[in-house]
Amino acid sequence: MLAVKTCFKSNKPKDAFYFIEKNKALLLLDNISDNKIKTNIPASILQEEQNFKNKISASENKLNNNPSEESKGNYNSLKIEYSNFIGSLKENYPEYYSSKQPVIVATIKSVKNNLDSNTTILEYILNKNEGYLLAISKNDTQLLELNEVTNLGDQINAYLKLTRQPITSNKQLNNYKKLSNKLYNKLFPFKNNDILKNKLLIIPDYTLQNLPFESLKNNNKYLIEDYEVSYAYSFSFLITNKKLKRETDNSFLGFAPQTFNYDKLQDLPRSNIEVQLINKELNGTIFLDTSATKTNFLSKIKDYKIIHLSTHANANDSISPWIAFKNEKLYLNELYTIKNQAELVVLNACNSSLGQISAGEGVFSLARGFFYSGANSVISSLWNVNDKSNSEITTSFYSYLKDGKTKSASLRQAKLDYLKAHSLSETSPYYWSSLILIGDDSSINLKNNTLNYMILSVLLLMLLFFCLKKTK
Repeated sequence: MLAVKTCFKSNKPKDAFYFIEKNKALLLLDNISDNKIKTNIPASILQEEQNFKNKISASENKLNNNPSEESKGNYNSLKIEYSNFIGSLKENYPEYYSSKQPVIVATIKSVKNNLDSNTTILEYILNKNEGYLLAISKNDTQLLELNEVTNLGDQINAYLKLTRQPITSNKQLNNYKKLSNKLYNKLFPFKNNDILKNKLLIIPDYTLQNLPFESLKNNNKYLIEDYEVSYAYSFSFLITNKKLKRETDNSFLGFAPQTFNYDKLQDLPRSNIEVQLINKELNGTIFLDTSATKTNFLSKIKDYKIIHLSTHANANDSISPWIAFKNEKLYLNELYTIKNQAELVVLNACNSSLGQISAGEGVFSLARGFFYSGANSVISSLWNVNDKSNSEITTSFYSYLKDGKTKSASLRQAKLDYLKAHSLSETSPYYWSSLILIGDDSSINLKNNTLNYMILSVLLLMLLFFCLKKTK
């Protein structure tokens, strides 16, 4: 923060970008570096390492649920065994211990090279006492100081309290408009909005990470009415993660447990309908109710472009954030032990973007866990969602995605459709602004390559048949 403040005082926005990015990207980029180091290690060794991690993860969950001396001893023993296992690889696989390459943080030049003329990056750095906004477009860079930051946290908490419930009275509506405009003016401190293009990539910090920017109002218009909004943890990670190879032709994997065998979790009758409607559009693989188990999820997660979970989740659990499957929960620490190749993970579940905020590294949430395991982008929620409106928005989103629109354009249009189709309290941000897109915002090729090859083969055989017939 002191470095960014110095850059602001000396009018050096390009240097500020380095310090803001370094602050946010190190752990995420370090994970990608780790995965690259392991590419030449035999699959059997990696599987053995995976087994150790799974055992340690299960033992950690058991220890958190039942902190007895026995569970503590078992956990420590597994950690020692794992350490010895890694040590045994040193002689046969020295590359495992090879010095890591230093993490490369993006530069302003590389950012502008990867930025199209319709996009503006808004990157924030913030603490309790001060904050700055770095705005970057193709042809402009501005470093601005945020005013009156000391009460910003309280204002955001008050704003979230209003947005996390339907607005049903004129008093609530007036309070919402007043506070929303105040936050907009504080977080967009531009003399004019020329730097703001059609698409906004927002990289939030600190308490801003729980804020749905598209619900802010500039005068009487929601931000989403004028701009297409997506989010990222850091630009350096966004670009590096996008370059990873994801090689699967399977389009869609959907899970909808609907009913649960534990913890008195409420039934979700709409989840089955939602996943089946989406599957009609994308013709993938779905697991409903009794088949929507954690075991089936773990066995299939590597093989699909889109993973959709319509279920319960809890980011505020005292043990660890979790996602509910039919028979048991999947905890955040378990996500760090598995891999996926997903272009998109959709978590249509409560507050899946929330988690512990760690200074300098961001929110340790379920969404972040899926990025750690390989996802290119994640759609997740910022509060306890409304089952009916979220189902309406997600099914509409997939329809636009199938038509070739980008992820961010599809989500924006689905939300605008919802606002157009509803009125009065049903247009409250509570119903439509919880779901946010984090990560890469590009389109997804959802064509079935196998089917395409079959059609092409049939056409070639028909052409060959007519050619032979003509020759005879």
